[in-house]
Amino acid sequence: MSPLAAIFLFLHVAGAIIAFGPTFAFPILGRVAGREPRFGPALIAANVAIEKGLVIPVGLFQAVTGIGLILTLGMNPFDSAFHWLLAGIILYVIAFAIVFTVVYPNGEKLLHMVQSAPPGPPPAGAPTGPPPAMAALLRRQQQTGIILAVLLLLIIYVMAIKPSV
Repeated sequence: MSPLAAIFLFLHVAGAIIAFGPTFAFPILGRVAGREPRFGPALIAANVAIEKGLVIPVGLFQAVTGIGLILTLGMNPFDSAFHWLLAGIILYVIAFAIVFTVVYPNGEKLLHMVQSAPPGPPPAGAPTGPPPAMAALLRRQQQTGIILAVLLLLIIYVMAIKPSV
């Protein structure tokens, strides 16, 4: 392996860990917010900040390091020997399409809802829990997060195992 390919490989593996590792903590943070509603606004803000500042930029950098690897190693994803690579690329594109069309916009909506909520505790007799619109967005984020986790695990599988697809 050339030194340049080794650098791309290091950056690609490190980038995957840095970008996508924290996403597996999101369900835990969601459970904390469900048990302790007073932390909900801060945890929603933290999730959005992690998505915007880490997951999306470093996740997109994965494409750069992946292309670098493909070029330096002389791989052709359309060659039958590398169909596993093509499958990984397709799954990556699907995952980021979901991130940009569902997860990111809904995260921004949730953040706006939280930031525009009146300060202080709800009035006496008010219903407990998040407003219905927020609850629906939270459910959608949770469901989409499960889909993205499965896609990520599939990507890891095809990249690590290199099955003949």
